[in-house]
Amino acid sequence: MSHIVDAVNEIQNLRDGPPCGVLRISSPVAFGRKVVAPLLPKFSNAYPGIALELVLNDDSPDFASDQIDVAFRSGHIEDSSIIARKINPMQMVLCASRSYIERRGVPSTIHDLKRHDCINFKFPNGRISEWEFKVDGRIQEFLPASKLTFNDEDLVLKAVLDGYGIAQLGAYQVCDHVAREELDLVLQRYAPDDKGNYICYTSRQHLPSRTRVFVDFMTDEIRARDVLCLENHRVDRLEEAFTL
Repeated sequence: MSHIVDAVNEIQNLRDGPPCGVLRISSPVAFGRKVVAPLLPKFSNAYPGIALELVLNDDSPDFASDQIDVAFRSGHIEDSSIIARKINPMQMVLCASRSYIERRGVPSTIHDLKRHDCINFKFPNGRISEWEFKVDGRIQEFLPASKLTFNDEDLVLKAVLDGYGIAQLGAYQVCDHVAREELDLVLQRYAPDDKGNYICYTSRQHLPSRTRVFVDFMTDEIRARDVLCLENHRVDRLEEAFTL
């Protein structure tokens, strides 16, 4: 059925001419800054008739009242009223600076985190983001006691880089710092793998061409960047070195 809808949309788009108009986009703050925003100039060059407006908000938008055309979401999508295209897995990683690890050591178990300085993120609604781990095939949540809590993930990252503690962050936020050996990953054997990054819109029917080309462009570009893959990092050898 979906391919029929796509064909109808394609015919309508050919009648309408080149994609044009305003496209209002919503994204979580950190994902928008790190992943979405850097790709917008390239999209604008490819589709000069489309005006883009990016709204960063860690709350899930209401497509109607917020006048959102496309939304990026992370985690689990349970809203049956929207179309959610999975872009790639959402990798959550536990990280710390080398200076912190040299000073405090590497936690070898989840229980060890209780003896470490942990840094938390708070959502706009006041909820603290629970850390998640995969243990024996099941996801377990862990809410660490924290001396530092921020409502901005960039500040969480900065505190980790400055050596103030350990935090669980999206791999897309830390991959460059890991590559430069500014951060190391810990407890990777417990990393969860049940979530995804999604690009969402309200309906396949009568999808404006500007929305369709944006969804296709961003999906292809983000997948091609491959910024979420950190499997080749030397975390296991590093953990062994600090726990001998």
